[in-house]
Amino acid sequence: MKTGGFGLGLVLALALAFAASCTTPDIEKAFDSDMKAEQSDKIIVEYCQSCHNHKKFISSAHYEEIKKKQPDSGNTVQCRVCHTYSKNWIFDIKRGTHRMKEPK
Repeated sequence: MKTGGFGLGLVLALALAFAASCTTPDIEKAFDSDMKAEQSDKIIVEYCQSCHNHKKFISSAHYEEIKKKQPDSGNTVQCRVCHTYSKNWIFDIKRGTHRMKEPK
């Protein structure tokens, strides 16, 4: 009984899985400052809307709400200024929000 083909196939499958896990998805690239703001925000908003909690998320309404709550935010309208995303390992994803001080 030959098993050499099975072993080689298993090694190739594992190598492909490892290589795929090392690629950088668009959402990670969107938080990199090298990407243009418009493209970055589009990817981040689509990522947020893919979650059932934010399915009906409207970015323009969110920006206006933030400007009312935090007038010191200026003309900031980029998602990555206030929001963070990082992945340490395949399923170890950390998302966060930087909040400014509330006005007195």
